[in-house]
Amino acid sequence: MRKLLLCLICLSIVFAALGCVKNNDPIGFRGEITELKVNDDIQQVTILVEGEPDENVSYDKAYVAITAKSKISFDENNEALSSNELKVGLTVEGVFEGPVAESYPVQGTAKSIKIIR
Repeated sequence: MRKLLLCLICLSIVFAALGCVKNNDPIGFRGEITELKVNDDIQQVTILVEGEPDENVSYDKAYVAITAKSKISFDENNEALSSNELKVGLTVEGVFEGPVAESYPVQGTAKSIKIIR
C-alpha cells in the first residue's frame, strides 16, 4: 500500500512539473520584408513578409499588422524596439496573435517579431 501511495505521489509531481513547462509559440512567418505600409489613423504598421517554404514556419508569405501590443526585438538580444526599426529588405520572423485570415497571403496581427538581419 505504501509503494502504491509513493508511486501516485511521484506521478503527481511529474505531471505537475510537465504542466509548468511553457509552450513556445509556433513561428508563423519568416522572410524578407518586401512591403511596408504605415496607417497613422489607427497607429498601425503593416508589412508583407515573403520567405521560402519551411517545415518550421507556418506560412511562407504573410501580411502582418503591427500594433502597439506587438513586441519587436533583434535576434541576438531581446531589447524592445519600435516599429520604426522595420524597413523593406530586413529579414524577420514572428508569431501571430489570435486568429489569421486564411487568404493567400495569410493576414494576421503580430504578437512578436524578431529582426534576424
